[in-house]
Amino acid sequence: MEAFGHLLQFIYTDYIDKDILKEKAIDLVHVAHFCGVVRLKQIVELELIQRINIASTVEMILLADRLYCAALKEDSFEFFSSHASEIMATKEWTELNKSATLLTEMFEFIHLVKNKRLCIADLRNESNSKGLCTDGTRKMLEDGLKEEA
Repeated sequence: MEAFGHLLQFIYTDYIDKDILKEKAIDLVHVAHFCGVVRLKQIVELELIQRINIASTVEMILLADRLYCAALKEDSFEFFSSHASEIMATKEWTELNKSATLLTEMFEFIHLVKNKRLCIADLRNESNSKGLCTDGTRKMLEDGLKEEA
């Protein structure tokens, strides 16, 4: 309930205190996603990206997948690509290992992003410049841009 109060305050002021953002990031991203407050969701997503480390990568990937946080997912995949052996040695890895779909997506990202794909920030900027929604998965953003073309 506390996160909802912070969400309302953000809606009215367009401001979120940095300490609250740090303390309540997980709760805030959930409530922002649930209520469709995309700007707050993306602000919190940037905070969560700063927290990606060996111990948190799996949690961030699962959270990002569940709440359609494309930038968080992409940055977590990128971090994984540089620290795979350490992450795979964590107890959290077994949770990610249960999802064949996520593992496939991660390995495709690692392979394809090195070659030609736009980063999420660029997709969001292009979508925004065309008046399209900037929330959602990579596929949703790419599909929206294709439909607009």
